[in-house]
Amino acid sequence: MYIAITIMILLAAVLLGIFISFPLINSTMKMHNARQGERTKFEIDTTHEGYNYYKDKIDKWLNDVGFSKYKSKKNGRYLKYHKNTNVFTFGFNYYQQENKLIIETWLDILGKESPLTVISYQKDNGKNNILSDISSLKDGTPRDIPIILDQQGKDEYINFLRSLIDMPEKINERNEVALLNNINVSDIKTNQKIQKSTTIKLIFGIIIFSIILSVIIYCFR
Repeated sequence: MYIAITIMILLAAVLLGIFISFPLINSTMKMHNARQGERTKFEIDTTHEGYNYYKDKIDKWLNDVGFSKYKSKKNGRYLKYHKNTNVFTFGFNYYQQENKLIIETWLDILGKESPLTVISYQKDNGKNNILSDISSLKDGTPRDIPIILDQQGKDEYINFLRSLIDMPEKINERNEVALLNNINVSDIKTNQKIQKSTTIKLIFGIIIFSIILSVIIYCFR
């Protein structure tokens, strides 16, 4: 009996691993035709308060929301963001350029960077909907991309950045923005705790269900 239950538990663990990794694998399979290695930039004029003033506020925000320490090999900091049992990886970096502070942002999928400007634009081509990169306009027509990156993650990241900067309505490759006067991340912290708890409960629920199912199958075989 113990051997059978052990086998069932291992099988459940494998199925659980597939369940958790499928969204990530699916996103990775979708990214091969999209632009990679690019970052969406936000520029802040530091003339009035000085670079260090903005740097300190951004550093505090990065630490408060849980970004990793700076990774020199990847030239940036990273955050695992939980939403509806999905986990997105946000990339962030900043530096000084003359009288400006430049923020670089991107969505990371298995180590591949993609700018936030690659966003969905659907149109019916008679067979399937195709997606376009609206940041690369040519004669007013978006450039078609047969397969797009994980748009949900980019939407979440853009919304997430609203807790730091005054986001423009349209996101371009380079954007002039300002830091918010009052930066409050308490709602983000609370939300992330809830989201992580939901994911953990789901995982344990699947494991427990698999074990119970294994016992039932063994008893009635």
